[in-house]
Amino acid sequence: MLPRLRKSMLSMWPRREVLVPSVLVTLGAFASICLSSTYVYLIEQAVCRKHFLNFDPARLSSHGLVDEESCKIPNIQAQIASINGIYMFLSFLPAFFFTAPYRQLAKVLGRRMVILMNICGFGIDSCFFIAVCYFYTIFDIRWIYLAPFLWAFGGGTIIFQSLLYTYISESVDSKHLSGVLYKLRAAQLLASFFAMALSSYLLRKNVWLQCFIGIATLIAMMPFTALLHDHVRSAKEKIVDYSSIDPDVEDSEDSEVTSLLTHTSSSSTSNTSILITISSSLIENISHTITLFKSIILSSPFCRTTMLTYFLLSFANAIDNIFAQWSSLTFSWILADVNAVNSLGTLVSFIVLLSLPTLSSIIKPHFGGCSSKVDFFMVKASVIAWGVGVLLMSLAPTRHLLIAAVVVGNFGAGAYDALRGFVTGLLGGKDEIEQFYVGIGIMETVGGMLGTVAWSAVFREVVGPGKWVLRVPFGLCAVLMVGALGCVVVLGRFARRVTKVRDDV
Repeated sequence: MLPRLRKSMLSMWPRREVLVPSVLVTLGAFASICLSSTYVYLIEQAVCRKHFLNFDPARLSSHGLVDEESCKIPNIQAQIASINGIYMFLSFLPAFFFTAPYRQLAKVLGRRMVILMNICGFGIDSCFFIAVCYFYTIFDIRWIYLAPFLWAFGGGTIIFQSLLYTYISESVDSKHLSGVLYKLRAAQLLASFFAMALSSYLLRKNVWLQCFIGIATLIAMMPFTALLHDHVRSAKEKIVDYSSIDPDVEDSEDSEVTSLLTHTSSSSTSNTSILITISSSLIENISHTITLFKSIILSSPFCRTTMLTYFLLSFANAIDNIFAQWSSLTFSWILADVNAVNSLGTLVSFIVLLSLPTLSSIIKPHFGGCSSKVDFFMVKASVIAWGVGVLLMSLAPTRHLLIAAVVVGNFGAGAYDALRGFVTGLLGGKDEIEQFYVGIGIMETVGGMLGTVAWSAVFREVVGPGKWVLRVPFGLCAVLMVGALGCVVVLGRFARRVTKVRDDV
């Protein structure tokens, strides 16, 4: 009995090849939320401080901080929206342009070194942002626009996730891979919840302590990279991006990799200098992205509808970048209270994602055992819950109803995963799936970039006229969600046609 129990316990404990990358991904999620949740507060303090230095210096404390309630002035909030929107837009650029070059560089230096460089780049980016805000007598707040470009050292957030997921995927049998990745995502959400809960406390006490904890977490991650097994790949090997490709899809050695993030290196890669590797891959990346974007536009109606759906969802999701500032101004909250609400939403998302596989297995018999129909139902339900939550946010007259709206909206947390599984089941060969996933990645990035700028601009325009005018951005977002639901319905029609053709064959 005891040996059997011991064997069961050991089988539940992941091997080092899986454990180390999983720890890095989870700590990375904690550090990212811990740091990013301070940014709106620090930007608000900088703009507010500059305003009161000119009009009422007595409002500044000995540490140069200003009471948050004094900062809820339309002119100040409009400036914050503009600065934060530009910063968030610029934050997309390193990942968008440097992911492919650093994947090439990983073949030269090894993935372990690139991951270490990426963590260092994230730390440099964050330290510069914090330094600009801390030394406010030296720097203007707009110096933070340079911070995202410092993460060009390391390639941005996508390369970090991509390489670590590759480690995990190489160490897990394909039959069990989806379960491992699902548990890892749940662990990331749990880490995000703890980071947001910590932020809701520390923003009231000492924002610099929260920044220190975020940086300390990044430093603590660095020794873990030494535990990663690594070797420099030969020219014929390729790195598969498991962070964007469905884990159930197995790769063939003969399949052509059309991914934006993956390219076959030449035989002289190992002898090529780092600078040439990065620059040449960057040029190839841009050219490949443009070509693939054109092919998406000129492709089948099914492909265009899917890409439009992801674009609309990503565009709508970008409204999260103004949620902290919007809810703080609309409901007279301090940002620590907003982070507490966000932590509740993250917890709801965690519970929902944890429950979806069980729920899918329960309702599957009602759909004749068809996984595609179950996924389609989940997509519709998730998008509707998300859209209803956003609509309720725009209409909520009280704080309690806003919290309820946030909870309802987070019941749609499974929208992306369900949609990805649904459309994948309608595709044909592996090459088609790979290129399709690249297109999805492009649409998500472009939607996020444009959405960040658009929502910040709309929020900046509606600040001041009145409390109900402030609700316009979330009202517009609800309209976008209706458009996304319409696209999902159209995709359902394509699915019925594909199923009918397959049945006839």
